[in-house]
Amino acid sequence: MTSSDYTQMDVMCNHQDNTTSGLRCKIANLDYSQHASSKTSDDICSKCRIGSSFRETGCIHLGGSTFIMGFSADQYLDEVPVMETQDGGCTMYCQLLKSATDVEKCRACPVTGRTVSQEALANTRSLLERLGFGEAERQLRQAQAALHTGQPEECISKAKAALESEFRAVLVKLDTPAPDNSNMPELWKAVRQQRHLWDTSAGRHAQQLSQGLVGVVQGVAGLRNELGPDHGRILAPTVHLSYAELALYSSAALCHFLALRYSESAVSHAGQAE
Repeated sequence: MTSSDYTQMDVMCNHQDNTTSGLRCKIANLDYSQHASSKTSDDICSKCRIGSSFRETGCIHLGGSTFIMGFSADQYLDEVPVMETQDGGCTMYCQLLKSATDVEKCRACPVTGRTVSQEALANTRSLLERLGFGEAERQLRQAQAALHTGQPEECISKAKAALESEFRAVLVKLDTPAPDNSNMPELWKAVRQQRHLWDTSAGRHAQQLSQGLVGVVQGVAGLRNELGPDHGRILAPTVHLSYAELALYSSAALCHFLALRYSESAVSHAGQAE
């Protein structure tokens, strides 16, 4: 495979560093050989056991060392990085437990038990893309990448952007103009006013559940305003990954629900027209 064949989800890792001279591995062991290098590539990152475990579990406590050799056939050519074969190209270490680890231990660790959540998020993104909410899907994908690379503020910001994109897309699909200079609560209010999206025949408890979604909108918007990177702060609050993950999955759930409701209401409207 060439670099263009890989997606961000294939190679992303919290130990990567994109520099002007190319992709670098921040945990490369530069002491074990005179040819040791920190320069890496999409191909190496896709095969690295540390990176693979990180992408599967999303655990930012996973570390260790990678063994990358840098060779050049000509002194004027760029260095070509090659993953060493010793220890499978890396040694894995849990920074939380302060001990060596492997992918099986990481899968069993309660701190990294995110597989079901990640599958649910993948299903939501697939649904959004299929139903024509591509921008919301893109923002959720970026929020997921930010979470996995230990950037909770960016994750929260992208989760909010996903909701805004979803609200605007729903209004466009319903030929309803978005409010002028609208913030997220105003966009949500406009969406709530599209009555055929909200099935009054669903029963009191179903309506009660859907009405509770306003808490997600207010919470994500408020959290982003309080913690997000676009707002100046004298003393920044501590941003925990757990709250970033809550913002991501709450936003994804609301996007998923709205996309389904739009699809169901469109089918129902088409049936009534016939």
